[in-house]
Amino acid sequence: MQRFLSAACMAIVFVGQGVNHAHAMSCDNRGASDRLHYGSRVAGDQVTICAEYWWPPVVGKPVTPPVKKPPVSQPKVDPNFFVVTPLKPRAFSSSARQLAVGEVFGVETSAATHQRKNTLLGRLAIVRFTPTRTSWDFGDGTKGVAATPVHNFKAAGTFRVRALVYFAVKFRFVGSTRWILDPRGIALQTNYLTFKVSESLVKPKAGKLLLVLFDCFGSQRKGC
Repeated sequence: MQRFLSAACMAIVFVGQGVNHAHAMSCDNRGASDRLHYGSRVAGDQVTICAEYWWPPVVGKPVTPPVKKPPVSQPKVDPNFFVVTPLKPRAFSSSARQLAVGEVFGVETSAATHQRKNTLLGRLAIVRFTPTRTSWDFGDGTKGVAATPVHNFKAAGTFRVRALVYFAVKFRFVGSTRWILDPRGIALQTNYLTFKVSESLVKPKAGKLLLVLFDCFGSQRKGC
């Protein structure tokens, strides 16, 4: 059985039960480059990056079975893997929050490509989050998929608008140009935007009544 030199994601050792170190790394999206084995795991809005070094098997020499020892309590969290969370996107609008029925407004989010960095087994690792799709819920039963959509409400009322932004997740180690993609990605909800919609925001101006002391027939005077 292969042995690893330094594991970044260790399984918990339970009393009376050993650990198969070949499967100890908890990240399920796994790959390998030479002796370095790495992986990622997505849960909710968090990404875990794992890595471990493996020794190559010794050729031509018998493998000595390991001496069984009493189980030793291990920490639940190995400090050699790290967890990162992308920036939560914010929804905003340059349009007024009080609208008339049928009035067009626009919305957008602050979602942008950004990175997180941390050290793993003495190597700097970079995690990149890239927005790939934005799905809007306009609160009136309609939805839309666009980064900066426009919309209008067909009826009066108060509506809460928000977006769900999907991010692609990939990572690499500094010194390598190869990005490792986690195919699951992450989806994050934005804040709500509240719009108040009325039948009409502008009331027509009432005409002024001007009194005159003469007959208007055939006259162009003011008030006629």
